[in-house]
Amino acid sequence: MLVVRGRISEMFMKSNRFWFYLSLSLLFATFIWFIVLQRSNQQTYQGVEFNEPATDFQLNDQQGNSIRLSDFHGKIVILTFMDTQCVDTCPITAHHFIQTYQQLSETQKEQVIFLGVNVNAEAATIENINTMTTAWGLDQIPQWYFLTGDIELLEPVWKAYNVSVTPRTTDHQTTHTQLVHTPGTYIIDSIGQIRWYVSTPYNTSDSEWIPPLYEILIKHIKTLSQES
Repeated sequence: MLVVRGRISEMFMKSNRFWFYLSLSLLFATFIWFIVLQRSNQQTYQGVEFNEPATDFQLNDQQGNSIRLSDFHGKIVILTFMDTQCVDTCPITAHHFIQTYQQLSETQKEQVIFLGVNVNAEAATIENINTMTTAWGLDQIPQWYFLTGDIELLEPVWKAYNVSVTPRTTDHQTTHTQLVHTPGTYIIDSIGQIRWYVSTPYNTSDSEWIPPLYEILIKHIKTLSQES
């Protein structure tokens, strides 16, 4: 009788272990399925979508010509804001603009204008913006315009596009004030509507959900060029 009870107890314990491990396996499988499902539903960052008129403005380009945003009606405008004394974010943005331009078709290149507005009122001369256009390689883009002007003309443009410009520290060796300004790029369609604002980290190696800036720009340019 004791032997039978022992066998029954042993079978019961084995059965319990079986169901325990089975439940654990199912729980683990469910967790993996949930993670895969979440990742499959995750959308890659493409910028913030807008559909509102782009505020017009008038400034001077690197050739000293007076330029209005509305002069480019009928074109796709890639608009950003740059510090002519910047040594980090702005040169990287310039690099992404060049990559964008180089990867467009010849037809698409003709449809796109690349526009930069200076945020450094202390380095706002034509010489300043020409120097940085060359230094950053933006002279490789025929449709590149780097715009500047007096502080009275620049500030309303910054405000209209929600660009904050704040002095950080003074570099006594160069006598230039270092600036912190809002990064990002506006994409304006051919009828003058802001369609996207893209503010993305430039080091995207740690995130599969944030593509490089140039990839986002190319995708939106191709979409808008098909609408035109």
